Amino acid sequence: MQITSALRTLFINFAVLIGLILGLLFVTALLGDGYNLAKSLFPKDDKRADLPSYEDPEYARQVFRDQKGSIKDYIPFVEWRQSEVSRETLTIDASGRRQHGIGRDNDAGAATLGVFGGSTVWGTGVDDNGTIPAQLDALTDKYEVTNYGERGYTTLQNLIDLMTLINEQRAPEVVVFYEGFNDVWVHCNYAVTEHLNGHLEERRIQAALDRTGKEDYLYNTILVPILAFVTRISGGGDDSHLSGCSEDPQRADAVAEMFVRTLEMAEVLVRANGGRFHAFLQPSAYFANPRSDYLDLGDADQIAQRAQFAAVYPLILEKMAARAHPWFSDLSGALDNDQMLLIDHVHVTPLGNSLLAEKISAALK
Repeated sequence: MQITSALRTLFINFAVLIGLILGLLFVTALLGDGYNLAKSLFPKDDKRADLPSYEDPEYARQVFRDQKGSIKDYIPFVEWRQSEVSRETLTIDASGRRQHGIGRDNDAGAATLGVFGGSTVWGTGVDDNGTIPAQLDALTDKYEVTNYGERGYTTLQNLIDLMTLINEQRAPEVVVFYEGFNDVWVHCNYAVTEHLNGHLEERRIQAALDRTGKEDYLYNTILVPILAFVTRISGGGDDSHLSGCSEDPQRADAVAEMFVRTLEMAEVLVRANGGRFHAFLQPSAYFANPRSDYLDLGDADQIAQRAQFAAVYPLILEKMAARAHPWFSDLSGALDNDQMLLIDHVHVTPLGNSLLAEKISAALK
């Protein structure tokens, strides 16, 4: 009888423990769904919409709302691309490419032109027709322009994207790379990656692989969802900046050399397949003298980032000058005027994109 009673007590305690665990998981899932629902019903407006850079703050708020809700799909080798979506100011097609409506009345024999880059090409902070590719399409009838930009992409990811298009015989006849910022942002920040060929989502993907690669069911099934939820609502999970290039001249030179060599590889590929290639070093609030007095760029991380660009951008320009590539243009000072064109450290207004598109168009002639 005592053994039976002990077994019954053990069973009851075990059942209570399982019930508590299941209850905790249910509550975590319920809170997570509630948190997501609350965020969708009461979206937090992006403060950048209130900057004096925008003529219409309310429309800018809508632009940021539409972009905030976009999600990513996994894409082999380049890692991610935006999912298909159609909203008031944002249109992504089934292949993950951002669309635009202006500049589509081109000459009958217009060449295909693709603009590759990160979020500045993709168009953070502007609507579909305010992106650099859209503005470039509106400027000329000679080219049928496609936006191949993607948020967070480095030059190497754009090269891989281009290689895939060439492999599938879908590459544009004229290829434009508008690059620089993400290479320094990612490769000079050890909190993001220590690899010269790393990317923005490297640590997140590695963490997911670490979890799935270990047969630690209790940890993965019970603790991970709870910890992830707590981290999310507390605003944690983002590492601060860990300077690489400003503290290590060899790292700075390696980042600059890798950037230049990646562009050179892209040019060779395009030329070998009968196309034309152009590359542009993009502007940033961290380099040259664009107007930025109305922006909040004074915290420790921003100051550290500025030091990375001061370490790498001059090396890029020095290396490009020594190589004298006719297909390279320096646009790092393209926004050096009194206009309030920046909306943060690198993204610009539709007017800013229009000015940049004009400079790109002039270089293509």
